[in-house]
Amino acid sequence: MARHSSHRCLGAWDGGSEWHGGADLGTVDAPRHRLLRNQKERSCLFHHVCFDRRRRGWAYFARPAEFSSARSFPTGVDIWARGDFARAAALSVDHSFAVHRGGVPSRGAYFSAPLLIKVAALAPANFGHFLGNAMFPAFEAAWRFFGAASLEMRYQLLLAGANQSEGSRRAQQCAGRGAEEARRGAGRGGGAARQRCASHARLVGKFAAELLPGLSDFPLLWEGALADGSEERWVCARSFIVGTGDFGFSTVHRLLNGTRRRPPKLLWGDFIGRIIRRLDPSRPSDARVQWGARRSERRCALLVVKHGRRAVLSSAYDPLRTHLEATLGIPTHAFEPAALPVAEQVRIVGRGAVAFTPDGGVSFICAFLPQGAALVVLGWLERWAWANDPRVRAYYCTPRQSKLVPCGAAHLGSDCFNLSAVQPCLDDMIARALKHVQLTWPSLGHA
Repeated sequence: MARHSSHRCLGAWDGGSEWHGGADLGTVDAPRHRLLRNQKERSCLFHHVCFDRRRRGWAYFARPAEFSSARSFPTGVDIWARGDFARAAALSVDHSFAVHRGGVPSRGAYFSAPLLIKVAALAPANFGHFLGNAMFPAFEAAWRFFGAASLEMRYQLLLAGANQSEGSRRAQQCAGRGAEEARRGAGRGGGAARQRCASHARLVGKFAAELLPGLSDFPLLWEGALADGSEERWVCARSFIVGTGDFGFSTVHRLLNGTRRRPPKLLWGDFIGRIIRRLDPSRPSDARVQWGARRSERRCALLVVKHGRRAVLSSAYDPLRTHLEATLGIPTHAFEPAALPVAEQVRIVGRGAVAFTPDGGVSFICAFLPQGAALVVLGWLERWAWANDPRVRAYYCTPRQSKLVPCGAAHLGSDCFNLSAVQPCLDDMIARALKHVQLTWPSLGHA
């Protein structure tokens, strides 16, 4: 007997349903106007669907009664995040399937992972974006369908688009960008564009190799590369989740009155906990640490070093570290995440009680601080991110605009700062942060 594809979806209620009060459609096999009216967080779990390497697209093998008049259909339809509320304008579709009649090809190969999750990642060369807009949407999508059981599940990430993590695959694209930049007269022979492109591939590759294992045992896949390297026409997924666009940390909902709001990310702590257990298995879980042990723990302060835009001037890090150590009364360790393996970064942060960091993607390493820690952000971004993390208390010091200075190279901008730009706010926040961490580690800061 032939095997067919199947699916079920999670989403909004259908106000036009014959059921009292409306009902979730639970499927994308419905007229377009009902789909548009119904979609809010339309995530769908498909079984036994295949990628066609010849046509470079996905196929759904329908039963006789399914998709009777359709040759293809969209899924992962997103309206809510754009505020359109059942209007077709600005419609976003994460994925589409061609409809095939008959069963799944018997000679098709299957992905090794039991579950594949597709994510359209935003800016994956940024540590914060890779963590919050590539890995976290996959974690939340798995939880939506399988609940707490997903914490023990094995799944693989499939990122939309071309392979961005291997320098050899990006070489041709980098050369093309360099040539285009040279034609426009920007840069010297396109070298700057090639350098930026190569740096992008190196960073994405690093995060895929070192950070992703905190969530998945399987290597990162790129949808644009699925057709490469095999003679088999079909490669199939046993289970496949699409429609994760509403789960990223950068999602913004625009309401009818124009108000913009970010949805809460209530699973962030569980997500971070899973990564810590896998990347730093020697660290005791917060639940297992007894109060008496916490009182005697030796903890340090951390200073995250970042060079470039919206950062402390390179020459100001040593004076800042000295000031923090003298004011806090505890050892202060400065480290540069960009120069360290991700697992080593996680271990270093696990020893801290309070951290100081410029804003931007680099600050997300502080998500791996232990429960009860405090964080002082020297900047104005990511307030919405730390509002979702009940494990860590965040404080902010925004550098004064009049004190911003050039960062060095012209392309880095003029929004760097030194110690005077964040005073007297910094000393005030040091005192608040210290009081907070002393609730967990009472001996900190005492002679």
